[in-house]
Amino acid sequence: GDRKRLEPQFESEKGTIEDINGIIQCDKGQLKWPSLNFKYLDVPYKTEGTLTNFQSPQVQLRLSSKDLSLDSDLEVKDKLVNLTKLSGKYLNSDFSFKGNINTVNAPSLETQISGEFNLNLKDTKEMFKKIPGQGGSAFGEKLDQIKPEGLVNMQVALKGNINDFKSCDVQAKLSSVGISVYGLNAKEFSLTYNQSDGIADIPIIHLSLYDGAVDGKANMNLNSANLPYWISADIQGIKLEKLKLDTPVKNKDIAGTLQAQVKLNGFPNDISKLSGAGNISITNGKLWQLNLFQGLGSLLFARDDFSNIVFSDASCGFVVQDKYIFTDSLKLKSNVTDLSGTVKIGFDNSIDASINVEVLDEMAPLSGTFKDITTAIVGQGGIFGVIKISGTLKDPKYKFKPAISNIIKGLKDAFFGKPR
Repeated sequence: GDRKRLEPQFESEKGTIEDINGIIQCDKGQLKWPSLNFKYLDVPYKTEGTLTNFQSPQVQLRLSSKDLSLDSDLEVKDKLVNLTKLSGKYLNSDFSFKGNINTVNAPSLETQISGEFNLNLKDTKEMFKKIPGQGGSAFGEKLDQIKPEGLVNMQVALKGNINDFKSCDVQAKLSSVGISVYGLNAKEFSLTYNQSDGIADIPIIHLSLYDGAVDGKANMNLNSANLPYWISADIQGIKLEKLKLDTPVKNKDIAGTLQAQVKLNGFPNDISKLSGAGNISITNGKLWQLNLFQGLGSLLFARDDFSNIVFSDASCGFVVQDKYIFTDSLKLKSNVTDLSGTVKIGFDNSIDASINVEVLDEMAPLSGTFKDITTAIVGQGGIFGVIKISGTLKDPKYKFKPAISNIIKGLKDAFFGKPR
């Protein structure tokens, strides 16, 4: 048969195929390339394969590079591409697919394909680096912040025009025995994804982590230009003393059991439109060494060991709107003092809070503007004062406003006795 050595270049919108060289063998309706080399986006590739029956081509193709290996078998008949095998490995991830693509109405490519991914989440950053243009780079930067890790198995089936993905019907199931995002670790992960008529629906999201669990669901309208989405989540039994070990506050004395429910809606590219509502509670909480509460405790208590004070119950209902998280039902209960009030936290980390401090009968001495006379009101009960918090979560500012009438009453009762 004939042998030809090729050294052309091919250009496309996504990049240039260059430095093509190798041998192609032609022999009675069969084409072979036992070793063909080229570069794409400066990465060297090697391919080998055969093409038989030019009327109804059958192709066996193997492709490899430093990070990629690909093995495929396909047949083309009457503009129907039958993919009997497409398997391979990229970095530390592998995949296997089969199906068919109908090109009769090209550029519409009616596709029916199913298969399986075993995805190493660390590979996703490198995958998006390979996408030309700003889209891949922007998502790659987000992945730097998210820091995904773990092995995820994904089984997927797709049907529809692959060139118009939002119109496709998709069913997918993801699972993992352990993943990590933002440095937080989950022992179990499962997710079900269904897509039909331009609606992406996730009826099941489950994570087991830190002795608790997160269960949620979500959906998104792919037919709308701004892609509105809805999310709901139920958080139960998260142990803060274990969660903190995977955060920058791992060396601080923080503990408690977290429960929360939240519902949110918004648009992916406009965080200012995020809105929703929810509630959160922490039982048996040791929170004083958190930055915000540490300053609060230093203002309130005369002694330095206030971090041992445990909140038997801490809770609030909240709303998310206009780039703020707001609650007017904050409650923190302990055997020493009860705190309650309103808190407004901005998406820019600003804080505006007003916290009422209530003295309990068993309470230890408080400090503040009237530190020298607080011993006189210990045991009297009532509102001790209001603490105003401003600034940012990282650098909060505190201002104490005493409840003058309550303190005067406490002094009067201490000196003259309580009325009978």
